[in-house]
Amino acid sequence: MSSSPNVHNTPLWPPNRAKKRRGNDENEPPATPTPSRALHSEADLETLRLTDRNPLVNKRRYQNGFVAPSPKTPSNKPYTLASTGRTRQKPFISPTPFVLPSLKSIPSSEWNELARKHGLITSSQSLRDYQVEGANHIIARESDLCIVAPTGAGKSTLWTLPLLAQKGGISLVVVPFTSLGVQGENRHRDSAISATFLNSKNSSLSVLEGIVKMDEMHVVYACPEMLETPSVARILHSPSFQERLSGVYIDEAHVVYESLSWRPTYTRLHLLRQILGTSIPLIAMSATLPDRYRQALVLYAGLRADYHLINLGNFRPELSTIVKLMMHAATTFMDLEFVLALARQFTIIIYSDDLETLTRMFWWFYKKLVSARLPVSWLNVLHAGLSDEHQRLCIDTVCDGRVRILLGSDKIGAGMDFPSVGVVIQYQCRGLSLVRWEQRKGRGARRQGLTATGILLVEKSMAGDAKKLKSEDQGLLDLIHSKDDCLQSVQLLPELQSITHQYTFMPEHTRKSAPRGSLADTDAKKIYEDLRLWRTKEWEERWKEEWPGYGPECIISTADMHALANRAHAVITIDDIDSMTSIPHLSTLGTSLLSALHSSVRRVCGEDALEDSVPAPVVELEIPRNLRWQSPQDPGTIEAAEEQAEINRRVGRLAMGEGVLEF
Repeated sequence: MSSSPNVHNTPLWPPNRAKKRRGNDENEPPATPTPSRALHSEADLETLRLTDRNPLVNKRRYQNGFVAPSPKTPSNKPYTLASTGRTRQKPFISPTPFVLPSLKSIPSSEWNELARKHGLITSSQSLRDYQVEGANHIIARESDLCIVAPTGAGKSTLWTLPLLAQKGGISLVVVPFTSLGVQGENRHRDSAISATFLNSKNSSLSVLEGIVKMDEMHVVYACPEMLETPSVARILHSPSFQERLSGVYIDEAHVVYESLSWRPTYTRLHLLRQILGTSIPLIAMSATLPDRYRQALVLYAGLRADYHLINLGNFRPELSTIVKLMMHAATTFMDLEFVLALARQFTIIIYSDDLETLTRMFWWFYKKLVSARLPVSWLNVLHAGLSDEHQRLCIDTVCDGRVRILLGSDKIGAGMDFPSVGVVIQYQCRGLSLVRWEQRKGRGARRQGLTATGILLVEKSMAGDAKKLKSEDQGLLDLIHSKDDCLQSVQLLPELQSITHQYTFMPEHTRKSAPRGSLADTDAKKIYEDLRLWRTKEWEERWKEEWPGYGPECIISTADMHALANRAHAVITIDDIDSMTSIPHLSTLGTSLLSALHSSVRRVCGEDALEDSVPAPVVELEIPRNLRWQSPQDPGTIEAAEEQAEINRRVGRLAMGEGVLEF
């Protein structure tokens, strides 16, 4: 008889475990949730909104029109090779070593010949003096360089010109926006100098290694965020790359100072300098670089304190400015009514640093266009919160002239080249700097022969006491509160005179002429040359730094200097200057100008030239008191003075005992 197996001794695997009771079993239908009957206090509801049901956890944050960086610590140390979790990466090495030598200065004739040969300029063009000076400084490789030159002055030529003399090498250009990198790469398509724009979509191993191993002239564009990645570190740490590096160029260098609080990659550019060393020149370029901006470059970008400065200023005579106080609440947008009339003629850019304001403004303009039966395709908006596809299409339609009213933030920044912009408007000025305004205004008149007007629409709080606005940019406050300025300009469009109602600032370049004096032509020309030298010195010492958009012509026009030179012998006081000219800052310039004019007259015409022009002294005559009078200050009329004389005469007759029969 066989025995049955003992089931109790047979082990079971996996062992049975007690299941935890769940609220809803799979076989049971889920219970319908019902709202709690408990009444929550306002504090409890606020806690729920901020914790469990916070709708802003994954929402993008924007600053100055760009996505604000995440506060999280980066996963890799900036500008270092990756070494975590795998074999340490090594820098790329070129099989053909090439070391750039230090070269002596080259005359401008040879630079022009090289530039024409390689297609940088046409046969009828010549390089500017500052371009030749900058190129010679770069090839000498002795110190850093800082260049301030107006928009459209050819600053981008400087990172290609030295390569022609060095017959090879690489220029590394740090750009603030991807659009500038794309434009730069496209600019070199048909050029003898190749280019690469490094970005997240163009940073493969073959691309990176090819940059180090190529033996031709090359320009590399990259945003500072891309330079911090481990993949690009294999280039930056490469001895072969460093030996061929002609220079590091910070394009639109004013962005370093402007973005210190929200773009930390610019504050770490000095780490790049630590890797490359100081033997490779660092070149900072912008149209607006006041002294405090250059100091930020020394502190954060590693610019050497003994840098060489080429400062041409940012004066563009084709641009003019209006400062207008807003007459209505900002949320109504009624101060922008005049835009619709101007949109028929040219493209208008309207800046606002608040994306919610831009959105409301878009729909306000949309309704206005519909009610006026104008094409809604005239309107578009551009900021970093929109898709890449929308941004690309928007830029194309603006360049084609199909968009007439473009709303935007700092995304429409330096480097954006729109051909037909005639008016640039800044809507509200809180948090704006004078440098950023000059850059934005520079989007206008980008083609030769065009003019443009920049309009600052200032909220009433910004027009108050400047002492209460300590957090605002001092340069912009000086512009807004300027009282001793011209109120009209030949560049001001007639339409703007009637629709802006109130404006307080407008540089004027054509002045009223004065009748010709008796000075000889040769003497007048010599005096004019002295005044021109005085104007240049005055502008460089007192105006160029504080007023980036000002040129010598803005402080005193050529026409005014000719008028003063022709009648210099008749100018004795500042009032004489005022009667002959229309100088907007005469209260500031008057004393210095009068002294310079008198010194020139004495040098040209002799020491006694002014003595003959001094008016004869007024001789005081003994006049009866009842006939002696002066124009009263109030009301200031001759009739009032004559009436007072008649009263004095009657009082005198009464004092002598005569009777007065008429009343």
